[in-house]
Amino acid sequence: MNGADDLIRRFTAMRTSVLGYLRVLVRDAHLAEDLFQETCLVVLRKIDGFDPAGDLGAWVRGIALNLARNALRKERYLHLMPSPNLAEAIERTHAGSPSREDEELALRLKHLDDCMEEVSPRHRRLLELRYRGGASLREIARRTGRTEGAVQVALSRVRQFLLRCLDRKTTHGYGTA
Repeated sequence: MNGADDLIRRFTAMRTSVLGYLRVLVRDAHLAEDLFQETCLVVLRKIDGFDPAGDLGAWVRGIALNLARNALRKERYLHLMPSPNLAEAIERTHAGSPSREDEELALRLKHLDDCMEEVSPRHRRLLELRYRGGASLREIARRTGRTEGAVQVALSRVRQFLLRCLDRKTTHGYGTA
């Protein structure tokens, strides 16, 4: 078996983790699958230039991350991209022995994603406008046809819901380390 064949075999074994990584990044199973296919094409096209002594996982995740950013930017969905801290925490986790802090951050972010699934689309939009888009309460009120006070109350309630949800998942051992 030559070096390229070995790298392709190793890459093939990474399918589940790379696809999972993409799903976390783009939060859309279909788009993640499309991006995985694109990642495969790029890897196959560039595999001969990869240094076999290098970190194949980091290289592949870098390709996947760039493809995800490009796709979300092209579709103007970049606001859906999770915090850069999440991509960094995932990368540190894969890079070797993750610190306890990295493991806890990754777990809390996974719990937060799970909790966000329970938030209504209407309230999720408020959160995205405020925390991903950096919109003021006035701007959110204008864009959603609500008063500033109503936006403030809704955001407060959804934040409280998320805190309770995170506490419940952490306290009751849902996926704890």
